Amino acid sequence: MPKKSDTREDLLRNITWPPLEPRRWASVVEALAELTGAWAGQMLGPGPGGKLAFNWVSGMSAEANAEFEQRGGGIPKVNPRALAGITMPIHDTRIDSDFIDEDGRKKSVICNELFAPFDADYICMCRLQNLDDVRPMAAVVRSKKQGPFRRDEREALASVAPELSRALSLHARVQSASIELAIGTFGSFQEPALWIDALGRVTGGTDAGEALFDAPAVFRVDAGRLRSVDTCLDLALQDAIAKVCSRTLANAPGILRVPLRNTAGQIYRAELAQVPWSPWSISRHAAIIFIRRHQRALDSLTLIRAAFALTLAEAEVASDLTLGHSIREIAQMRDVSVETVRAQVKAVCAKLGVSRQAELMRIIWDLTY
Repeated sequence: MPKKSDTREDLLRNITWPPLEPRRWASVVEALAELTGAWAGQMLGPGPGGKLAFNWVSGMSAEANAEFEQRGGGIPKVNPRALAGITMPIHDTRIDSDFIDEDGRKKSVICNELFAPFDADYICMCRLQNLDDVRPMAAVVRSKKQGPFRRDEREALASVAPELSRALSLHARVQSASIELAIGTFGSFQEPALWIDALGRVTGGTDAGEALFDAPAVFRVDAGRLRSVDTCLDLALQDAIAKVCSRTLANAPGILRVPLRNTAGQIYRAELAQVPWSPWSISRHAAIIFIRRHQRALDSLTLIRAAFALTLAEAEVASDLTLGHSIREIAQMRDVSVETVRAQVKAVCAKLGVSRQAELMRIIWDLTY
């Protein structure tokens, strides 16, 4: 069995590689567990609200890791370990007894239903340097049979923390540089484009893209999140952002298209695409949005009717809905009751095989613009 000092030196040598070869984080996380006598290692980056920017594990089953994310393992209100991790000083360490007593463990749902069944009874974690608003940490876990971490094992984890922080920071800069290069490329062609993160917040954009926040504006920012100035069309935009930013989909979506309208009533077309990523990505950019003035298809009502076997009234309602009019507004324009329009929308959804208005709007928009 190698000496702990040898394991530490090997780990420090390995840490230099992941910024350039991200898949090597796997061996680093594995070495953290070996260094501290743990059966599993983990590096994770909780962001605002506990959403994980990254979650790399070694030794832990895919089932356990998936359940950790599904249960909100990075959310401080859900996981006492996450709360302790994000609030501790940089490069400091914590073990369970530092922040939760036995009574607290018995009352904790996640401790009883996740950690204990998966033999993660004890943890030792170390806070790493912030990456913007992400608060990374390194952690190692032991089973009840293995027992709590000793002081020397805790010190061993702390001893490599500065190098882990430097490697993560370099990794983030390398990934961001490639995105910034893409932004510059699009900007040279005066292409309106915006970059957003997994929370729907704007993280960058071309000059032409940034101009869409000026009057007559297409977008606005609410609590950092990208929003359509037209509240009727914002639902479809938020639905598309959620889908394209999701990294848990079995199949990553292709380009999603949604209608937009500026404050002057001009119609735009937004195309959302996922930024390429790998399991070892820590890039803050999750998706890119291209924005263009629309070109309406000729005789769109005829096209809609032919494509989905709609009546003229159903096609007109679907078109008006796609252009951002509310059901009440459509009822007023057509001089019919709100109930009538709702029934027509329900009929259109049934013929299109969808259950939500946002899905209806996207299908009609893709067909006619």
